[in-house]
Amino acid sequence: MAIPTRRLGKYEQLDWIAQDGDSALHRGIDPANGRAVLLRSVPLSAFVGQDERLARLRRDAGVAVRLIHPAIIPVYASGETDSVVFIASELVNGTSLDTLIDRLTDWTDRLTILRSVLDALSVAHRSELAHGAISPASVWLRADGTVGVSGFGMAALHRPSATQADDLRAAAALVKRLIADRGERPAVAAMLARLNAASGGFSNLAALREAVDSLDANRPRGAVRRPLVWRPLAVLLVIGLAVAAGFAWQRKIAKIRAVPIVTAPAPSHALSQSPETPKPETLAPPLLDAPSPPAPAEEPPPDLAPVSPEPIASLPVQSMAEPPAASGEALNPPAPAPPTVASRPSATEIRAALRSIPCALVSVTEEEERLVTSGAVVGEAARNAVQALLERVAEGREIRTNVAYAPDNLCAPLTLVVEALAANADQAAPMTINLVPRPLLPNTPLHGGDPLILDIAGPPHPIMLQVDYYTSDGAVVHLAPNPADGDVRLEAAGERRLGERVGSSRFWSVGPPFGAELIVALATSKPLFAAPRPESEPASAYLTALKQAMAAQSSTPTALATALVITTQP
Repeated sequence: MAIPTRRLGKYEQLDWIAQDGDSALHRGIDPANGRAVLLRSVPLSAFVGQDERLARLRRDAGVAVRLIHPAIIPVYASGETDSVVFIASELVNGTSLDTLIDRLTDWTDRLTILRSVLDALSVAHRSELAHGAISPASVWLRADGTVGVSGFGMAALHRPSATQADDLRAAAALVKRLIADRGERPAVAAMLARLNAASGGFSNLAALREAVDSLDANRPRGAVRRPLVWRPLAVLLVIGLAVAAGFAWQRKIAKIRAVPIVTAPAPSHALSQSPETPKPETLAPPLLDAPSPPAPAEEPPPDLAPVSPEPIASLPVQSMAEPPAASGEALNPPAPAPPTVASRPSATEIRAALRSIPCALVSVTEEEERLVTSGAVVGEAARNAVQALLERVAEGREIRTNVAYAPDNLCAPLTLVVEALAANADQAAPMTINLVPRPLLPNTPLHGGDPLILDIAGPPHPIMLQVDYYTSDGAVVHLAPNPADGDVRLEAAGERRLGERVGSSRFWSVGPPFGAELIVALATSKPLFAAPRPESEPASAYLTALKQAMAAQSSTPTALATALVITTQP
């Protein structure tokens, strides 16, 4: 993924996540091991005249680094650099309790969460560390079902005078909230009465923990079942397996009947992946004529949505779902039928036919008795349509392919700009986008730490430029305009280089998550957006806004677009 590069200690600061008071939250990476982290940074100017507060932050963060417990989300490091104080902690893959608490119906799961919170606080208190901000927002249900508490070492940022007694009161309030609707049970009623007593009910965490245990002594301690999430996902998994089995059978029949194509050997990096643990976003996809792999059983089909009453928006990794269309139509069209062409068409005619396939960025040239294809296809439907077309038009000609493959989730951005892509291809001097330096071989992957530099050549008329980088994990990074360069005007036949380290210009480097990713450059007659968008945001939200912005553009001159699929690896 392409990300702005800045170092905080040994960590590289990547995309912005949120602002929390004085703190800026960014995703980061430890270059030594590739581990993703959450970087919280606070400018030292926020502590002017507050020496005690700064001293507490330094002390508490140092103590938090030494805390080790399964229910404590670990703090990896803290330090000061570039006039900021920073804390690096685990980037949680899960959901915060505040988004689930009203749907948390399983009683024993509630008690397991409370036990985990109280255990985490007990470990911290033994190290003379107060949390200072215990609430549902600081409690996380990880993807593996275990519970973790975040925010240790940061009391100075939220409540500089926080004590362990404050933690006890906050924990008691959390207990009360999670058990209040079961007051008809005698044991719960007795505990609620104790919690509501003027004395606060409990003198220490151990007593509160013992009382929680007494509410359900038979519950095995450990993982928590995910409320209202696993049931619909189980249904989707069954549906997905059935759909995958059907498509696999159809592909098997089609493959038996298909005429083989001579292709280039598969990229070597595909061989380094373990077949037992495939990851669609990191495994190199097969070439056009390679047998299609079975759909992963552990994921539902991308066009099926969970059937829970409302989406859980706090999950840190979001899928690149297609934005809802204004009239209810889908952006991604159904699998296209291969275009009809002459029995032995020329390369020009084949190129025209390929352009009619949505999400296919494929070009073809003819060399003696060979058809040489290059470019990329995005999504299973496009790959199958391109393969069928090439098989039908070969007419004895050898076909050599050097076509990259990207998964279906990157098709939605191309579908939105399909008319702009076609308009650019019709230009006598079309807009182009290329990596710098240009790779010696097509589809050469970029590796972690490589700079991302792009050369963009504009069409023969002035344009406003928008360049977006769609990542393999469902985000989009806006390369132009960006916080350091809001000037997106390009004169007639002008050129623009993005990502070069010159002066204060923005630059990016390649980092995780790795896989097939997409860069789209748009040329319009006026800026697409009146106000700057965040440098990084979920692609699903951006595509909805982009669709509206494209519709608002004037029809003259026609918008143009060009796209580039790249593959990133560690």
